Amino acid sequence: MTPPNGIRNGEREWRDDRKLVLHELERLNIGMEELKRDNRTSAAKQENKIMLLHTELVMLKTKASIWGGAIGVIGGIVATFVLSAFNK
Repeated sequence: MTPPNGIRNGEREWRDDRKLVLHELERLNIGMEELKRDNRTSAAKQENKIMLLHTELVMLKTKASIWGGAIGVIGGIVATFVLSAFNK
């Protein structure tokens, strides 16, 4: 029996298989694009968190320097008064 329109069974099967393969490739490509987009979003969020941590670290270093300086000055004043009291 001759297939309709002169198409052999192997050609019809290949045409159907080709459609399935192309559909699967398109599906995988969409999945990859979604992963890339999610990855970029995640990287941006992590970068923002790192910048916030950096800002907080700079603030803490500044506060530590100020407090350290203040304690040093107070310690120097106390030491001066104590030594002057013993020298009298």
